[in-house]
Parts: sequence; C-alpha cells; structure tokens
Amino acid sequence: DIFSPTAKFDYVVVPNQLCANRYESHMDKNRIKILGSPRYNDEWLDLLKRNVTPYRNDKGKYKLKAVLFLRPHQFIVHVEEIINNIRLVAQFQQVHLVVVQHSRASNTGLSSTSAIGIDKFSNVEFVADEISPTALIQWADVVMDLSTSITFEAIKYRKPVLCMENLHGNKSTIAYYMPRTAVFCRDDLYDAIEQLIQNPNYTFYTEEERKRFIDDMIDVPDGEVLPRYVEFLQHALGKEA
Repeated sequence: DIFSPTAKFDYVVVPNQLCANRYESHMDKNRIKILGSPRYNDEWLDLLKRNVTPYRNDKGKYKLKAVLFLRPHQFIVHVEEIINNIRLVAQFQQVHLVVVQHSRASNTGLSSTSAIGIDKFSNVEFVADEISPTALIQWADVVMDLSTSITFEAIKYRKPVLCMENLHGNKSTIAYYMPRTAVFCRDDLYDAIEQLIQNPNYTFYTEEERKRFIDDMIDVPDGEVLPRYVEFLQHALGKEA
C-alpha cells in the first residue's frame, strides 16, 4: 500500500473525505485533518487570476477554443486513442485545440502535430507546461482532461468540461458527480463538440451537481479554506494567533 508510510507522521492533511479514505486504515482518524482544497478554493483562485499572465492566441479567434490537459503515461493512459481523439477534434475547422503537455509526460510521444501525423491541421497546437493552467482555462471555451484535478478549476468558473474517460484506465471524480461530462467513445466526443459549436455555454452539468461537487471536494466543510489551514498550522506548531 503506497499510503502506509504516512503512518510515521503526526498528521496527514487532505482536502476531502475521498482523499482521507486512503489513510484511515493506517492511522487514527484524529490525525487525518480534512481542511478543504488549498488549490481550488475561491480565495486562492482569485489570487491566481490577478497574478497570472493571460494566455493570448489569435488562432482561436471566432472559433470554439478547446484545451486538452494530458497526464503522465504511468497512470494507465491510452496514447494511441489520445491521438485518435485529437485527430477527430482536428476535423472540426470551427474548433481550435490546444494540447497541454504534463510536466511528467514528455516521453509519451505526444509533443507536436508532426509527432502524431497531423501537420496539415492548423487548428491544433501543443504547448509546454510553462503556461499557467489558470491562464489556459480562462482562455478556453471547453476544458478536456484525463482524470486530473485541473478541471476542478474549470468547474469553479462554470466552464464546460469533458472528462475523457475513454483515454485512461480510471474513473474521473468529476464524471462521478456530473455524469454527462463523461466521454466514453469517439462518438460521444463528436456529439459533444457539435453541441458546443452550436452553444459554447452548454456545460453538461447542472448547478445542483456543481454545488454538490464543490461542497464535497473543495469547500470542506465550508469556503473558509485558507484560514482553516493557517489555524491548523498554528495549532500544530503550538502557537497562538
């Protein structure tokens, strides 16, 4: 069990109960602190939006702007099918797709249009991970991913999300909470892109689903996440505010 070494620590801090479940068999529950997401809470996202350099790409002007976030290959990623799905999206000339390299995914062969044989398509490009995900999400009309948490940010901004369940061997948390975001085959992807071309604001989830997701995964037990981390650290260090 990869989580068993955590038993040597005084505390394990996690954002939600889903993460806490991984550690409960290895330590007393009182040592597991559920404090909410330090990355996707409103206060931190507002700070990021004010400080990141906006992503500018004139190639996406007057088109549906799509971003696909890749994932390290060791997490059961189906590289050949990723290429097939990129090629499918490239067929839509009304779409401009930006494929984002993961910082640990450089050896998957997914690095450029020439690497996957779609040089003739000018509406697909690859970018490295030095561009802020926040800037890319702000730019995008739709965010596509392979079960990475970066789409949590898109949900907070009420952006349309497509969980590419056909491209990896896991089940996305977002797809669990918002089933209509799940893409299980190329037909699903084709239909979703057509839907978004007609209506770029179509989100594939309800506000009720979104709220339940945020309440369970990010704002746990409420939206005052960063103050809760400060309070915990002060307590753990034996200091008073």
